[in-house]
Amino acid sequence: AVWNGAAGQVRDLRFQSGGVNRWAVRVENTAEGGSDAGSDFQIFPYSDAGTIKTAAMTISRASGDATFGTNVTVGTALYAGTTSTTAVFGDGSGSAVVNLNGAAGQVRDFRFQSGGANRWLLRANNAAESGSSAGTAFEIRPYNDAGVLQSAAISITRADLGVSFGANVAIAGNATVAGDMTITTNGNQGDRFLME
Repeated sequence: AVWNGAAGQVRDLRFQSGGVNRWAVRVENTAEGGSDAGSDFQIFPYSDAGTIKTAAMTISRASGDATFGTNVTVGTALYAGTTSTTAVFGDGSGSAVVNLNGAAGQVRDFRFQSGGANRWLLRANNAAESGSSAGTAFEIRPYNDAGVLQSAAISITRADLGVSFGANVAIAGNATVAGDMTITTNGNQGDRFLME
């Protein structure tokens, strides 16, 4: 089947329930001004009363870019690109926010990989949220070469902003501590803390 209309005119395929519009697949009416501009592809929902709503999806004929009119839910994994890939959030005209939303008591992770193998992890951990801002501490954790998760290099509690380091800390400049600082050694002879 071919929907053939003049450029600059809407061409719709509509789905109805009892004669009332529910969805429209559309080639829209932007003028075809050269360089593949115009006649973009769109999918529209309709209200119960059959009133057309904002486009759920628009695909540019020129670039192939897809724009979604509201939230996008991905059931499992979302893959983008094959070599150098950039994810852009926002258009640079205001604030941009990315939420990793999970249940309290569950981990929420952002992972960095090399060739598909995990290397670093940013995590809101699964410590129970029992009130008074307890639980869901922030962690930065490494993976070894085999991709096995290691202990946290840095852990920060939500309740008091306490910072814990999982190994040695080298400070190449001044350090200001606005509270108590606890230094724990492994008890070996020669362990030392120098203050000048």
